[in-house]
Amino acid sequence: MAVKLYDYRNRPIDMATLRSPSPPRTGRGRSMGWERITDGTQVDPAWVAAAIRKMERGNVRDFTLLAQRMGERFPAYVGALAEVTDALGAKYRVTPASTSRDDRKIADAVKRVVEGDAFQLALIDVRDAIGIGYSTVEMRWAPDAEGRFVPAEFVRVPPDAIQYLDDGVTPAIITPGLVYEPLEWGRFISHVSKVRSGLPVNVGMAKSCAYFYLFASLAWTSWSGYLERYGMPYITGTHRPGASDEEVAALKDVIANLGAEASAVFDETMKIAVMKDATASGAGNGVAFDSFIKAIDKQVRVAILK
Repeated sequence: MAVKLYDYRNRPIDMATLRSPSPPRTGRGRSMGWERITDGTQVDPAWVAAAIRKMERGNVRDFTLLAQRMGERFPAYVGALAEVTDALGAKYRVTPASTSRDDRKIADAVKRVVEGDAFQLALIDVRDAIGIGYSTVEMRWAPDAEGRFVPAEFVRVPPDAIQYLDDGVTPAIITPGLVYEPLEWGRFISHVSKVRSGLPVNVGMAKSCAYFYLFASLAWTSWSGYLERYGMPYITGTHRPGASDEEVAALKDVIANLGAEASAVFDETMKIAVMKDATASGAGNGVAFDSFIKAIDKQVRVAILK
């Protein structure tokens, strides 16, 4: 006799659907995540502000890209999130619904699933919610060694494939027909971060730290440009008054060779001097950039850890 499964609302569950992967979420004409990261998007104040505004209205695509970039390129943010996730750990307890033999067997089966490698690795994806505000993992079911139908694989669902419906709390997933449908019960794990109160799209730490990431990016870019221009020692040449164009050109060649090869030949009428780089001392030594970035890193830790 065929076994039938029902969800918590006593609705029949299609076991064939649970066995197969969900339909590919390739709608909206978007490229894959690694392509989008290098698609030339310019992170500037206008883009960050627009991404947050769109996210608050339910369009999370740009914001999830921003959060992903922060997770890759903002060490202070990544480190603070890691401290939070390490401190939280994975505390859970499996308790039988009753003392009956069947309920104890069900509890033991659930415990085996949550203690298995597949579920433990899935917890890494679940904790994405701390940064973005929510996370979704798809469960794929299969018979175990004893023939029981259990979750056997857990697959991360990209956050921009999830849309919260008009009530702000019901997660839905995009279909190939570009329609959002509520998550199927028994197929998805949907987690919302509770680091603070609010709707799922508003509670992630990425939103709190987005402008810090923007300012840090601008500071690093400016500092890199400053060091590229002024971070090397200056090599100067002095020619005699009334030197010919040929003599001046020869002096320039000598200086160029010193910079590229650290060697040159010149006559005694030429004077060559190596001056300290602009970062060695004085007001223009880049301390302002360093202090600004350290202040940003401190505020990120305050936002996440305090």
